[in-house]
Amino acid sequence: MLKKGEVCCAWGEPRMDSSADTSGGPAPSADYPNEIDRDQTKHRASDVHDAIVLQGDNSTVTDNRVTIGPTTINMASGGPVLLSAQTNLPPPARRPGSVDLRQSKYTLLDRRRERSSCRADQPGMIELFGEYGIGKSSLLAQLGYDLQQRYPARFADGFAYMNARDISFDDLLYQIWAIFWDINVPWKVQPSTQTMRIQLRNIDALFLLDDPTLSESEFRTLDTALANSTVLLTLDESIVGSFANSVFVGDLDDAYLSRMVRKQCKILHVPKSALTKELLDAILAESRGNPRRCIRAASKALSPRRVPQPEYTADERQVVLETIQSFCSPVPVDALTQLTKLPDAGTIAADLALQAELDAHSPRYTYPWPKKLISTYDDRIRHFVLFEFLNGQDLVHRPDLRDLALEFFEWFAVHPYGAVPRLIRDAMLPTAERLAAQLATAGYIDRWGRLSSAVARLGSSLDDGNIVAWADRNLGVIAMCREDWMSAREHFGAAILHYVQTANDRAVDECNEFLQTVIDAGYGPDEGGGSSSMRPSDPLLPSTGTAATGTESVAESETEAETSELNPIEVERELVRT
Repeated sequence: MLKKGEVCCAWGEPRMDSSADTSGGPAPSADYPNEIDRDQTKHRASDVHDAIVLQGDNSTVTDNRVTIGPTTINMASGGPVLLSAQTNLPPPARRPGSVDLRQSKYTLLDRRRERSSCRADQPGMIELFGEYGIGKSSLLAQLGYDLQQRYPARFADGFAYMNARDISFDDLLYQIWAIFWDINVPWKVQPSTQTMRIQLRNIDALFLLDDPTLSESEFRTLDTALANSTVLLTLDESIVGSFANSVFVGDLDDAYLSRMVRKQCKILHVPKSALTKELLDAILAESRGNPRRCIRAASKALSPRRVPQPEYTADERQVVLETIQSFCSPVPVDALTQLTKLPDAGTIAADLALQAELDAHSPRYTYPWPKKLISTYDDRIRHFVLFEFLNGQDLVHRPDLRDLALEFFEWFAVHPYGAVPRLIRDAMLPTAERLAAQLATAGYIDRWGRLSSAVARLGSSLDDGNIVAWADRNLGVIAMCREDWMSAREHFGAAILHYVQTANDRAVDECNEFLQTVIDAGYGPDEGGGSSSMRPSDPLLPSTGTAATGTESVAESETEAETSELNPIEVERELVRT
């Protein structure tokens, strides 16, 4: 029997045994009855790296078994096992933030009825039941994102997908508890069931349990333990329908399965003429409304008719997939070829789109699933290569690159690096100018503003005054288009201050012309209390500019401001012209 505060550590790996009988084990040591032999014992806690703590006084230890109440642990060769009756462990601590353990990829099926039947406005348990292969797991993964959009006020603690097949109730409850709680010790600690139920009671999360093998009473206990959460289950037969929402996942109609067969033809590179009506009817008859059987039957019937295609390695396909996954905007084929250095990158992307790995916006491709974590180094290299490609393109006449180029500048503004290659740094501003010209000409004021804000942050991080001044000048014109006279004056003033310091007289004159338009159109000297309007003595207005001078000029500005109107389109065209 272990005593309070007593610790012994033995080499072994805990394996749960359903039987508590320890009669089959070797006899206890004569010197250390009910404990492990002295030669097998290590007393230093620092030797323990992956261990399990057993608490309580109802514990016995033999040469190769440990009995804690009704539970027996067999110790095979492996890592250390810590046996302790100590009760001075640190209390469980709540893990910070919310979790997101949902599946990133799944098959989209036509399940409008089932999706609408799953309501999560209130906590509770929902079961999805149907025959094997009908699409329950795909529906479960899809609902993980669907319910988040339909109920944005719910699930503050996050989302968790778990493959719960052949997991006991205690282990399942512990795995759920360990997602949100932790005990700061270097070994595994499993609190009592009652403790875990109390701590999980206030968790507001969406749990997606795929194929759990529990009894009805255990499902009831789980529902009570997760009283403030929503739990979705996939089952072959209805078990919890007596106390939870039950949704039957039925067969798919022949029209939808026919589209699946035709898509399988494209994946297998089978000519359309090979799919005759008789062959299609035979495949649908064998499917009987089950999508898994449909794909198997179609593959079996169509494989002999496929046309040989060039084979690409798994590494090549993975490179294309990860490259497109690095960007939120659609990636054109020529940019993809440059980024991957693969001449057949477009063909590989088209094949991945046929297999539902990518979304096709011909000839552009996007990753349709939630992004996975990509290493900072790889992400940085891909964005640098992307910029090298963008720098060689005529962005004014490439609208398909508009979103991708804007994404680059916004990404770089958030991830600045001091050691930017000189060629990239020198080409940053000319590339931004070409993109701004395209956005301004097309009338995308919001995107133009996002680009200018990103370039301003980028210039500040690179300590480049020319980039910041260019961004301020653009932001001033955008503010004029939005009739935000105060912001326009501030941005033009900041740009003039830099251009005066660098003796760029042409840029000073251009900004002064815009600034005079601001004063004439809507920012008179009386506006804002009169103290913030430009005066002749203001150092931001050099004498070479065209700003009003003297009291008469200011009075003229007030008179003209009553009658003049600013045309935003003309301002945009003037910026593009200059």
